[in-house]
Amino acid sequence: MSFDNKFVEWFKDNFGSDVQFNCPMSEHTRFRVGGPAYAVVSVRYVKEAKKVIKFCLNNRIQYLVIGKGTNILVKDSGFLGIVIRILDKSGRILIKEQTSQCVKIAVTSGTTMAAVCRFAIKNGLSGFNFALGIPGTIGGSITMNAGSDTGTMGDIVESIDVLTPSGHYKTLNKGYLDFSYRKLKLINIGFGLPTDNKHIIASCIISLVPSDKKVVKKEAMAVIKKRKVNQPKEFYSAGCFFKNPENSKYFAGQLIELCGLKGKTVGGAAVSEKHANFIINKNRATADDIISLKEIIQKEVNDKYRIFLEPEVIIVG
Repeated sequence: MSFDNKFVEWFKDNFGSDVQFNCPMSEHTRFRVGGPAYAVVSVRYVKEAKKVIKFCLNNRIQYLVIGKGTNILVKDSGFLGIVIRILDKSGRILIKEQTSQCVKIAVTSGTTMAAVCRFAIKNGLSGFNFALGIPGTIGGSITMNAGSDTGTMGDIVESIDVLTPSGHYKTLNKGYLDFSYRKLKLINIGFGLPTDNKHIIASCIISLVPSDKKVVKKEAMAVIKKRKVNQPKEFYSAGCFFKNPENSKYFAGQLIELCGLKGKTVGGAAVSEKHANFIINKNRATADDIISLKEIIQKEVNDKYRIFLEPEVIIVG
C-alpha cells in the first residue's frame, strides 16, 4: 500500500514515533485481523487529532477514528486512509457534581470502560455495572450506545462534548442525543454525526447513583462471574457480532443456536460454543474467514426464520 512521500514526511515531522506507516490493522483491532492502513496515528487527547483531521480534509484523504478497535472488523485489503487512534491509557475521571440522589462524573473519550467500572465500584456508584466486561473506550461505547441486558450508555449519559472537522468544540445535552439500539444520532443541530467518523466525541458527563460500596461490589462480582461462564474471553472477538432483531421473541444468539451453528467454522473463524452470537478468532483467522462465516449465519437464519441479522460490528474497507 503506497503513500505519497510528502505525506509521510509531514506525519513524521508532526507525530514522530506516534505514527506507523503501512500498518496492519490486526495490531489495533480486538479481532486481531485486518490489512494495512496508510498510517495509524496514536493520540492521547482528542485535541491532538485536530491537526490530522485538517490535514486529511485538505488533502482529500479519508480517515477513521477508533479507540481500542473493539467493535470493528477491517477487511484483509485494509483501509485506504489514515486511522486516528485515541487512547488515554491513564484515563481521566472527575466528579463534577454530587448530591444524595446523583453523582455526575466527567470522563474523557479515550478512557477505557474498565477504568470507569473500577471508579464506580471504588466510589460506591450504582448504574455502571451493566458495562462490566464491555471492552473499548467511553467514546466508542457512546457512539455505539454499548450496553447489556441491564442497561446502556444512553441510560446514563447526560451530555457529550464533540470536536467538529472545523476544529470547534460543542457541548450537546440530552436534547440533542437520540440514543437507540446500538446507535447514537445527533438531532436538531447543523452538523454531522459522530457515527460517520467526521465528528469525534471528546468527553462526556455520566450520571450515576450513590449507593453502598459493598452492595455495588457484590453486584459487580455477580456480573463478572456470569460473563466468565457465558462469554468466550479466551479467544479474540468483537463481542456480540449481530444486533438482536426487532419484533422477535428470540435473541440473535438463540436464532444462531437454533440453526445448529454453534461451533461452525470457516478457516480460523468459529461460532463460539459458549455464546452463539460471538464469532471468535479461533485459529489465526482472516477477515475473509469471519465475513464468510457471517454470511453463512445470515443466510441460515434468514432461510429458517425469515429474519436478517444485522451486524453490530462495523466492517471497514
